[in-house]
Amino acid sequence: MTPEAAALGRRLAKARDGAGFTQEEVALLLGVHRPVVAAWEGGTRRPNAHQLDQLSAIYRVRVDELLGEAARSRPEFARLLFRDAGDRLDPRGKAEIQ
Repeated sequence: MTPEAAALGRRLAKARDGAGFTQEEVALLLGVHRPVVAAWEGGTRRPNAHQLDQLSAIYRVRVDELLGEAARSRPEFARLLFRDAGDRLDPRGKAEIQ
């Protein structure tokens, strides 16, 4: 078991405990056997991307929290897109989108 897998397992167990679920309840919700959830939390197996999504919904936490990643700010794509497009518009059109 790698240190990363062990850390993921601890975060999964903490999130499950915080949400008030047992391993058996989580297993039933995901359609897996309880030993699978125990293996995730023990760091010997990893949930796949779909399962991580489901776990984050069940535990009411973000996937990046489960993965131990710092929350990343997302660029405001609409602003970036319109900023560039606005440069090509006449002044009336540019004023409408700012």
